[in-house]
Amino acid sequence: MKTSLTVKNASYIIRYMNIKFQCCGIAILCVLCFFNFHRETVGFRGTRLYARAMAANFLCLVLDISSIACIVADGGSGTLISVIMGKLYLASLILVFYLGFSYTCNDIYALQHSKLTMPISTAFALLGCALVALLPIHFVQQGMSITYSYGPSVMATNIFAMIFILGTLLMTIIFRKKMNPRRMRAVQIWMTIEICAGLIQFMSPSLLLIGFATAIGMMILFMELENPEGELDRVANVFSANIMHDYIRQLYEDHIPFAGILIINATEWGVGRIQERAIFMEMANFLKAFPHCKVFRGTGNDFAVVLPQKFYSEQMVRSIYERFVLSWLGTEISTLIIAVPDNRVATTADEVTQFYQHYRSKMESSDERLVFFGQAEADKLRMAKIIQGEIVSALDEDRVEVFYQPIYSFEKNCFVSAEALCRIRKPDGSVMMPGVFIPVAEKTGLVEALGTRVLEKVCEMLREHPITEIGVEYIEVNLSVAQCENRWLTEDISQLIERFEVDPSLLNLEITETSTIRSRDMVIANMEKLTALGFSLSLDDFGTGESNLNYIVDMPVQIVKFDRSMTKDYFQNDKTKLVMNSVVEMIRNMGLHIVVEGIEEKQQLDAMAAIGVDYIQGYYFSKPPPLQEFLNFIHIKNLAVMKEA
Repeated sequence: MKTSLTVKNASYIIRYMNIKFQCCGIAILCVLCFFNFHRETVGFRGTRLYARAMAANFLCLVLDISSIACIVADGGSGTLISVIMGKLYLASLILVFYLGFSYTCNDIYALQHSKLTMPISTAFALLGCALVALLPIHFVQQGMSITYSYGPSVMATNIFAMIFILGTLLMTIIFRKKMNPRRMRAVQIWMTIEICAGLIQFMSPSLLLIGFATAIGMMILFMELENPEGELDRVANVFSANIMHDYIRQLYEDHIPFAGILIINATEWGVGRIQERAIFMEMANFLKAFPHCKVFRGTGNDFAVVLPQKFYSEQMVRSIYERFVLSWLGTEISTLIIAVPDNRVATTADEVTQFYQHYRSKMESSDERLVFFGQAEADKLRMAKIIQGEIVSALDEDRVEVFYQPIYSFEKNCFVSAEALCRIRKPDGSVMMPGVFIPVAEKTGLVEALGTRVLEKVCEMLREHPITEIGVEYIEVNLSVAQCENRWLTEDISQLIERFEVDPSLLNLEITETSTIRSRDMVIANMEKLTALGFSLSLDDFGTGESNLNYIVDMPVQIVKFDRSMTKDYFQNDKTKLVMNSVVEMIRNMGLHIVVEGIEEKQQLDAMAAIGVDYIQGYYFSKPPPLQEFLNFIHIKNLAVMKEA
């Protein structure tokens, strides 16, 4: 047969040779290329591997058609050009399945960062290509419809390709719990199609299906995972929140330095849905105008901007801040800007997410509008996370303890009460003080559980120790704001004292005056119910800056406790002294009792006695000891008074 084909002969080839599947495969890949590359993607490593696999598949199909054309042209005689094209086609098949294996391993962290997996698989692929190049190849050409190759080179290709296919399937089975379920399913379908195509082609060599099957696999991966449209938020046309964490995780894994800017918007904007969407899109377009940035949608109507660290500047942050403090389409939106100049303040993408959620949760209650988040802020939040874990484990392992600070009565000249104070005993035996864990407990919602546990332990103590026999009339127990605002507070405390068979008069419940109380009516209603049950109530920390005499007027309290900070100022500031003297007189005229905290010296004790204070609490008498030490202390001190009487 002549090596130079006429146009008529060429048309015969296109018509009768078995290359229809390859042409269909090329058409599929062309469509996938159009949709895959017509818009920006985040740039995942898997996306790059997918693009390489698709390019290799395209090359494989072109080489398959070219090798068939060469075989037909030389009549199957095996000219040099036919051998070269045939072996290039076979090598491209190994390359396609090698890239499929690499694509799968990329989703498995242990394999992705292994120092052996990828080098070994690469060396194995190169070995296969070398054998294909060295081993002989033969061709069959029968008429116009049967054209294929065979021989040791083809056999080597089949063996190496099958090893990569089975290895890929094995990876999806072994690491199924560590893979993206959709990726695992798509890869398994792809490899199954390849096996079926390979078996069919093995039994009927003239049916050239493998290249087409690979194109079908590319289409399945695209539909399931690699469609760029799937990365986008459909409202703002920025990258979606689901993609953000994966992208940041990849940056950490690849040790690529980056910076970030979080734009945390208020939840409620006070506008209609159409107006809100228009504002949101205007915000997105403003942020997308900054070069070198990838813009993501965050929680709700938040945004996150991620950019290479070398392109970050404080001026950029200021520009964003200055725009967001202005109105959007005539509507003012409360916004908190968090600038993270260096990603190394966090160690993982999960920690970045934790930091973000922390600021998102406090956004509504914070007056901050621009924060430059550095190492100090990260360490503080990291420590809070550790403390939160310690609180949870202490509750689970019953390491919450109650210490008792004695309260002295001027009238009776003895100790008549004590304040129950929460402590956490660490596993090493040391004690964590409330100044460390209470702020964290309040921010994380654990303070209510701590308050309940303290009340339980106090009730247990009252049941087991007849404290009235040693002169103690009641124990003061703090109630957190969260407890006070709980509509089931009265029922919960009632069940507690019934379980421990405790007289309510032995408990004085302390409520702290604070601006964080959101439902003042609920607090007062709970206090009235508790008073009706027989509990006495105290207004704690009076004078801490939240002081409001309406609290004393409106709340059914019997005791007012002056905070230690006010006590300190009393002896340092003449104005504070005048105010406190007047307030003490007013409270006494209302028939209420007064406890002063923070008394540490004899001079302070005498001064408080002079102005008519009822009770004293402070280090002058005793630091808060644990239960047994407290009982011993009270027994000794009050016994001496009783003997004198």
